[in-house]
Amino acid sequence: MKKCFPADQCRRTFSGKTKPSSNFLLTALCGLRHCLVNFTRRRRLMKKLVRLVIGPEPTAWGSILHAVQALAIVAATFWLIAIGTNSSQKVSSQEQQQTESPKVRAIVVCCSDPRLCMYKKIRERYGLMEEECFPIVVPGGPDPLANPVLMDCKCLAEKTDLDIILEHPAPSMTMVIVAEHEDCACIKHYGFTDPHQGKKDFPAIKEFFAKRTPELELVMLYFSFTDKEKGLVNPNPEVVKID
Repeated sequence: MKKCFPADQCRRTFSGKTKPSSNFLLTALCGLRHCLVNFTRRRRLMKKLVRLVIGPEPTAWGSILHAVQALAIVAATFWLIAIGTNSSQKVSSQEQQQTESPKVRAIVVCCSDPRLCMYKKIRERYGLMEEECFPIVVPGGPDPLANPVLMDCKCLAEKTDLDIILEHPAPSMTMVIVAEHEDCACIKHYGFTDPHQGKKDFPAIKEFFAKRTPELELVMLYFSFTDKEKGLVNPNPEVVKID
């Protein structure tokens, strides 16, 4: 009797040539193994065919594939060079912006009273950006410069700040803006009772800046209230002129 291997028995069973065996599960598994073996063989054959078509031999398909690969490499190289150039340009522009000093146009000395928001209004009036100002916004504004004996500590602090700023003045700086206002709490604190004392101190303030910054234009502003109880401020401060 001819011996039948499980794989052959599986093929014959599925083809109807023989009856199913009692151990049908083993037969089915052997048939599945046979199919997988055939699939692997076919896959190896396809790989060989592909190698023959686009392999190292100078065939038409191989030449086309090699040309496409070369173009892709060249394109990728130019793309990387372009990215590197753009990044270097961005870095250089950022470094240039960091090294360039801001164009400061004015020194602004005013009171920090929140009722008037003088610093903000001065910038809006003269079209000054934040980086275009050297702000000295303190209680009393420039008034301690006019009363160096009575307000000795505050006057010394403001003088020190101004000396630091004017030690290396920016070439673009053209003006000094000083602002006083009505009913200053800081001036009252030092014993002054006149609500317009700040306006009276402008001559001494002008003399102070005339000695230190004669080349800069001095602008003196005086802010007042239209209704002090309601906190309404005159939108147009007075420009004080002293001959």
